[in-house]
Amino acid sequence: MKKRLLFVALVFGLLLTACNRTPAETPNGDTATTTTAPLVGENDGVTYKNAHFGIAFAPADGWDLFDADEIADRNLPILAIDEGENYADAVNRAKEFYDMYAVQESTGNTIAVRVENMATMYESVLTAEEYRNIQLSMLEGIPSLVAEPFTATVDGKEFPGMKVLWGEGDDVQTDVSVYVIKDTYMLSIDLSSTDGDHTADWLSWFDLL
Repeated sequence: MKKRLLFVALVFGLLLTACNRTPAETPNGDTATTTTAPLVGENDGVTYKNAHFGIAFAPADGWDLFDADEIADRNLPILAIDEGENYADAVNRAKEFYDMYAVQESTGNTIAVRVENMATMYESVLTAEEYRNIQLSMLEGIPSLVAEPFTATVDGKEFPGMKVLWGEGDDVQTDVSVYVIKDTYMLSIDLSSTDGDHTADWLSWFDLL
């Protein structure tokens, strides 16, 4: 878990906190269930769909798919919601936020979906390949880490990404990110495993809408 948190901090610069598994409340008293932001996907705790990016996801048995309130719990430290601001408005102006998060109960492996507003973070909107190359350059020279380009196939369509092997010997973590860009926004599918490379199986749980 320590290596997983360090990796995410190095690559994404996100502030990650433990989820308290209770409905999130904003300074304005709203909960995640009031969210109407167009970039936010639909999530009932069983299946996840994001119409804006045309992505759907349903995990296998043994996985806990966070519902909307649990996702908001994870997002609140990142969003830094202003006094009187509701959750939906905070998501719309955010540089990045989690839209989906799933945990395998037996291993702690995770599958997440993040949305990033590229217009607020870069001088121009990048292609998925350009974004991937920036991430790879950030990881150059880090000990016990191997990062390489990766191409994912979902419903017969290819998407660029990267694969990172973190650790040595039997203690190796596999992290894979796949990038989907539409308009000025990027959706990143992030797969993280501590017990082998399950990339092909996990990506098969995603569908294009």
